[in-house]
Amino acid sequence: GKSGARDGGKAGAGAAAGRNGKKDATAEGDAAPAGGTDPTRIEPTSFLSTKRAQHIQITLSRFRATRDPTLMHEALMRFDASVISAEDVPAILSCLPNEEEEGTLRALPKEALAHLAKAEDFLWRMAQLPRVRQRLSAFMTRLQLEPQARHLLRQFEHVCAGCHQLVGSPTLHVALARVLALGNAMNDGG
Repeated sequence: GKSGARDGGKAGAGAAAGRNGKKDATAEGDAAPAGGTDPTRIEPTSFLSTKRAQHIQITLSRFRATRDPTLMHEALMRFDASVISAEDVPAILSCLPNEEEEGTLRALPKEALAHLAKAEDFLWRMAQLPRVRQRLSAFMTRLQLEPQARHLLRQFEHVCAGCHQLVGSPTLHVALARVLALGNAMNDGG
């Protein structure tokens, strides 16, 4: 029902039955022992607050082709403008790991890195990019440079067109000739 949609489809016992009435194997796990947990199933490593993890996952969901942290990492390494636009860069910057998160990631054992939750995996991959903030800033400049250059070129063309109209204007020539004559008359009489 609606409560299952709100919490990402992970409702209580009612979620174990699918739409067709059959039990969903992923909802109840593979033959869990009587204790309620499956010792062979490894829980994802998660250290972020729910709010921070949701922010990162929502930001990743904006990128349909690269929702996976690995693909996002590769797109950033290649500066792939077909995946990331200039408008997306500030959102990605807001998801980069802070110093505390980087410290937590560095402190994790290597075994835990293989089982990171999606948001934590994204943070880990971004932390692996050299100078990621500067890289994203340069990428945004690169993406904005061409449109800004086109805009400046249009403005420059307008200024040039105005200058050509002034130079070719007979009215301006007459006005300047009169100003020159008046200046000469003032100099002669002065």
